[in-house]
Amino acid sequence: MTNETKKPKVVVVDDEPDFLKLVSSWLRPSYEVVCLTGAEGACEEIAALEPDAVVLDVHMPDKSGFAVCRELRAKPGGADLPIVFLTGSKTDEDFLQHLETGGSRYLTKPIGRQALLEALAEQLGGTPAG
Repeated sequence: MTNETKKPKVVVVDDEPDFLKLVSSWLRPSYEVVCLTGAEGACEEIAALEPDAVVLDVHMPDKSGFAVCRELRAKPGGADLPIVFLTGSKTDEDFLQHLETGGSRYLTKPIGRQALLEALAEQLGGTPAG
């Protein structure tokens, strides 16, 4: 990648700061990463950042990732934004809700670095970085 090549911007929203640090360290070599702690106000922040993709936790204390996804989908340009849910929840109800709210992918924790990179590369139409 040359210096002139702009990295895709990914916003990661989770209420666990340690998890944000880990995911950020995985993504930074390939992406410009912005981390948001919690969902309150996240929709407005995400819209202002104009990311290429969003990684959302499902269950956060202030608002669910599903609610954030619905809000993003309703914004201009939000229909095509790749939104990857990355959550500890493995319930059928949550998986179905991700489909109903317009999620692009649903990944469950624990997750490995390569699986997350592959999912993002797939959503962004690229090849996963090593």
